Amino acid sequence: MESLLDKAVFEALGVGLNFQPLNWQNEIHLLPNAKFWLPYQIVELEDELFVEWCYARHADFSLPFVHDTIARLKRAPGSRVTLRTSISQLLDYAKQLSPSCHFAGLIFHISRCGSTLCSQLINQLPGRVCLSEPKFVDDIARVYAHKVDRETQSQILKSLLQIWLTFLSEHHQHCYIKLDAWLNFEATFLLSSLSPPRSMFLSRTLTEVIASHHAKPGAFTIPSIVAPSYFQLTDPGADFLRPDGYLLSVISAIYQAGLRLSKQHSITHIQYSQLPQALFNTLLADVPSEQLAQVNCNQYSKDSQLQFAGDKEKTTCLKLHEKARIEQKQHELESRLILT
Repeated sequence: MESLLDKAVFEALGVGLNFQPLNWQNEIHLLPNAKFWLPYQIVELEDELFVEWCYARHADFSLPFVHDTIARLKRAPGSRVTLRTSISQLLDYAKQLSPSCHFAGLIFHISRCGSTLCSQLINQLPGRVCLSEPKFVDDIARVYAHKVDRETQSQILKSLLQIWLTFLSEHHQHCYIKLDAWLNFEATFLLSSLSPPRSMFLSRTLTEVIASHHAKPGAFTIPSIVAPSYFQLTDPGADFLRPDGYLLSVISAIYQAGLRLSKQHSITHIQYSQLPQALFNTLLADVPSEQLAQVNCNQYSKDSQLQFAGDKEKTTCLKLHEKARIEQKQHELESRLILT
């Protein structure tokens, strides 16, 4: 598709006619419209890491997840161009920037616990935006962490965030990030690299979380998506189909990591049942009460056209012995934390 782009499209994107899509070796700051390009993922080619950028001038971050926003951008006419630059070009470009949008906080969670609701409530507030599970964070914190030393890894993440904050500065003053659930394991790295002024860990009863995944599996609960070894588990074989088998092991590992980060880093642990007030009292404690009063808490987080409906009834899909095993596991994890 890129080869069909004509001169008018290239000029509109701020790219010269000598531009080579997906193989560009010039500096990103040389683009007249550079501020409208966002680095959205890291890729590996011939044992070297590169950054891929998309043209995001009309990005809509009210969508539930950042990958929804990127997918929509890349479908838009005239926006199906991807820039690829080196890591060193990313780092050099970020040094020139001074965003007015400030990084305000991180949301750690265990999935299916109201984290998307929290990000969407933040997005309703004037001047605030929450980036929900941006791929670039997972790319550098987990996927390609083995490719660079810890200091470089931190520099790359800071630079990526600096560029996003610069882009967001036109309409926002505060930016939050809701992480992927499995990044609870990378909490120490993320907190030390990004130094968020506020953070929270959100959870829910494991029975409710697992029932939700049993009804509609999250991608990371499938062994071929996120390797079992990342959770310090072995290949489950057919066991991953059982709600009290591999699924319980994965969610338990994520929950344990969340409990640990909450204790080690003095991060407030919030229960699903405490929303939205607990969110207002912690991550959004600096927001005027009159603004919080205008937030629509009944909006379905994954579709703004629908009203929220609870999903506690989904636990009926679990058998009694499955519920008992899940509840016992949660009790063991929480008791172990108290003893440490």
